[in-house]
Formats: sequence, C-alpha cells, structure tokens
Amino acid sequence: CPSCGAPVRLQAASSVSAVCGYCGTTVARDDALGQNAVKDLGKISSLVEDASPLCLGARGEAFGRKFEVVGRLQLEQETGVWNEWFLHFQDKGAGWIGEALGQYFVTTDGNPAQVLHFEELKPGQKLFIGNGQWTVGEVRVGRCTGGEGELPFVAGSGYELPYADLRAPGNRFATLDYSEEPPLLFTGKAHSWDELHMTNHRRFRGWS
Repeated sequence: CPSCGAPVRLQAASSVSAVCGYCGTTVARDDALGQNAVKDLGKISSLVEDASPLCLGARGEAFGRKFEVVGRLQLEQETGVWNEWFLHFQDKGAGWIGEALGQYFVTTDGNPAQVLHFEELKPGQKLFIGNGQWTVGEVRVGRCTGGEGELPFVAGSGYELPYADLRAPGNRFATLDYSEEPPLLFTGKAHSWDELHMTNHRRFRGWS
C-alpha cells in the first residue's frame, strides 16, 4: 500500500483496484509505473454493516467451478443497500454474487450486448439476446457507497450503475450493466445458500 506500506494482494488477473485492509486506502494497478506498481487513490470507500453471511475469503462452488470471494461492491438505490461480491474462480475466471430475498445470483462472463437503450427498458418486457428470451425484472440505477478487497474497476463513492435484471425459466438470471458502452451482459443462475457449498463464511448465532 502506498499509504501505509502494508501488503495489498491482487490475486485475480481481472482485478484493477483494491482497498487496503489495514488503512482503508483504495489503490489501483498502474502498469505505466512498472510491474506490480500501484497508485494511491485515497480513502474513498465506506461500508454499511449488514448481516450478510458472505465475506472476503469465503469459498464456494457454482456451475461446477470452485471460487473465492475476493471483493465487495456495496450499492444503494431507493429500496435500500445491497452487496455485489466479486469472485475469483479456481480456473482463473471471474464472476459476481448478488444477494436478494434469500437467493444468491451468481453471474459470470460480462460480454458486450446489442440491446435496447437503458431508457427504453421496462419491467415485464421480453428481450431476445443471442438464442434466449429473457424477461426484464427491474430497471434501476445503483450508486456505490463503498467497497473492500479487489474489484475489476475503480469505484469510488458516487459511482453510478444503471442496470437491468433479467429472468428466464430454470432459475436463469442475467444483469445488463449500462455503466459501460456497449452495455455488458452477465449471465448465470439463482442459487440457494445450500447449493453454493460455502465455507469460511460469516456465522451467526443459531446457525448450524
């Protein structure tokens, strides 16, 4: 860490920034300064404490692939605050877990998508993307309130994420991320807690 000198590990190849676990400074990879060089972006992250069982270092499995939670992006919109957890898969891939209503939405592989403009989307619409049909679940703008660990981009307070969540039969789930141009499509599935086979997670009184 350029601020306090503590080690800051970037283990996922797609990680661009990380929050120092000792002093809270956000640092970003800067290849222009040489191999493994990072720059100090200051203390731009703060987190709202919640009761999520997920945490940095937690491990699990989805789609037959083992993963570790290496980062968290916390966002808010009019209905409240939620977490998006950044995953490093054992096979070197990356993904995300979003939490809502007792389900865990695991998505991977954000790819550019040719879709409607954000302003044209409405809940209930049917979208044909690739060979599949999706139903638009919600269309909102999230705002970053903080982060920790590794992230694949630099997201300070005030970072905005226009997004649409999509559903399809078989618990299939996708997110359209309109913070990029063209928007990125992240596809995956809704999982129950037991389906993820989590270890090293937070535990609460009364849990087995």
